[in-house]
Amino acid sequence: MTKHTESWNTGRLYTKAGQIIIASWDDEDGEVTFNDISRMIDGQLRTAYASPPRSLQSVVMNAYDHNLYDGNRRSWQDAQGCNARPEAQS
Repeated sequence: MTKHTESWNTGRLYTKAGQIIIASWDDEDGEVTFNDISRMIDGQLRTAYASPPRSLQSVVMNAYDHNLYDGNRRSWQDAQGCNARPEAQS
């Protein structure tokens, strides 16, 4: 199993540093999880992807903004593991 992880700063002013998001796509089952470091929100998208989404950032932000995700044990565990506190630059 391989997780493809990206992090970015949305530029939204939830903190002085902006809004830092980390997302992962799991190549084994196609699940996408994210962690909003700034707001302490994590979730798993309701849609799985057979191949990496063309833009993980776009897919996650669309689902996040439209509440198309569920907070669950997996997203919380991902937030504690591979999604731990990045240095998002964008």
